[in-house]
Amino acid sequence: MRGTVSVTLLILCVLSLSGVVRAQEHEEIKIRPVDIYISGFGGYSFPLKTDSSALGVTVRDLKLDNSPTFGGKIGIWFTGPRKTLGLDFGTEIDVTNLDPDIARGQILQTNGGGLAFTTGSNLNATYFGMNVLIRYPIGVTQDLPNGRWFPYIGVGGGGLRVTFQQPGFTKCWNTAPAL
Repeated sequence: MRGTVSVTLLILCVLSLSGVVRAQEHEEIKIRPVDIYISGFGGYSFPLKTDSSALGVTVRDLKLDNSPTFGGKIGIWFTGPRKTLGLDFGTEIDVTNLDPDIARGQILQTNGGGLAFTTGSNLNATYFGMNVLIRYPIGVTQDLPNGRWFPYIGVGGGGLRVTFQQPGFTKCWNTAPAL
């Protein structure tokens, strides 16, 4: 699946770059010095089996439920470097949430050779992070000063807060750095 998506994006990049219509060098295109945006997104997560540790006991191949995921971003692009580098630089704040609960009735092997039985647990994960971005505006015109298409790449980090609650027990949580 990842390979298909990567190949599709590569083909789109090549096709768009081969037919790029750039503004004439002498044509003055007015762009704002900053470009602020707010966006929301949603999807569905399909977690893989994972190992989980608590109180010195590790269970292997714990299955997490599929769940909806949603989030939002607020960011700013700085368009000043475009005149010399042809690129815009930006930063954004990203918040993403999902609920991959632990399914009931799993029989799992522990690190001590014993067995563990899951009773089902509510699990919630929220990522809060900051990213640094670079974009390449393609097809810049008077009507589209930021380009018709603007592929970008980013890197960042933040924190992941996971809350966990088993039926009949107090809710607990943990926060850790995340990339």
